[in-house]
Amino acid sequence: MPTALAYRIVQHGRSAGVVASLAVFLGLSFGSRPPDDVLQALIVILPAFQVAFFALIFATAQDETPHFLGARFAFSLWAAASFVVMWALVEAAQASIRVSVEFGLPPVYSAQV
Repeated sequence: MPTALAYRIVQHGRSAGVVASLAVFLGLSFGSRPPDDVLQALIVILPAFQVAFFALIFATAQDETPHFLGARFAFSLWAAASFVVMWALVEAAQASIRVSVEFGLPPVYSAQV
């Protein structure tokens, strides 16, 4: 059975695109702005894993049928869409924390604004 699963992932590409986008996103995020502590790392890691988890569920379900434009297009489409949603969710989380600290609300994370 593991051979059939690997063959399906390679032939249809959606699941592989989501996993690749998670790896690339985390690599770029920590490469461009290394976190100072664990909380800053979790602000990036948790939303990225959340998006990847749900996208991977839908991608695995959709991998049952081949994409009509081919596996490479499906890989690219799911990787790009997952990456954009990860980036947007992480930026929204960081912005909400910065705004709450700036307005004097109880700091969830005391970052320098």
